[in-house]
Parts: sequence; structure tokens; C-alpha cells
Amino acid sequence: MFKGEKEQGDSIPAHKLGEEAKKKLHSFDKKPFDQKTFDDFAWIFRVYVKHRYDITYEFTYEELKREMEHKNVKHKEDLLKVAQKIMHVGYMDEKMTDKQFHGLIDTFKKAI
Repeated sequence: MFKGEKEQGDSIPAHKLGEEAKKKLHSFDKKPFDQKTFDDFAWIFRVYVKHRYDITYEFTYEELKREMEHKNVKHKEDLLKVAQKIMHVGYMDEKMTDKQFHGLIDTFKKAI
């Protein structure tokens, strides 16, 4: 799943998607926060959400929020919290500590 984008029409079982995402997130457990690590985390989040909730475009936080209003999404608040923090750190230069970064990872893991 994470080696490239899925082909249109491909279906990835939810449990496999979650397992793969958690495996990748586990690799961040001992890493300090830096831009590369954050970008890798954000990419995993985006790929997971796109495949899990069948979103076929590069979404913004607001678009994801609208999409989730129309779907039965478990842990919706946690996923939106992660998406919002990604937007703030990635695009608005909000600062983040190692502790905050690992807390964000834990929030995402719980939502998977």
C-alpha cells in the first residue's frame, strides 16, 4: 500500500491498511521531531485516510472535515485533530516539540 498509490478500482482491506500504517508509524517511536520525519508522518496519514475512506483527491483539512460528515467514521475527532495539526505545522509554520509529535502519532494510532 505505501510503496505507491493504489490503482483506480483497487481495494485494500481495512485491516491490512491499518496494520501497514501502524508498522510504519512504529518506525517513528524513537525519532525526534524534524521536518523530514514530520513530512513522512503526514504522508502516511494522507495515504491511510485516502485509502480507508475512499477519497480520490488530495484533500485539505476543510475538505476532509466535509467528507467525514457524510461517512460513518470511527474516531472522526481524532483523525480531524491530526489533520488540523498537520495543516498548522506543515503550512502555517506552527512549532512542535518531540513530545507533541509523539502524542500526535499516538492519537493517529488510536484512530486506526
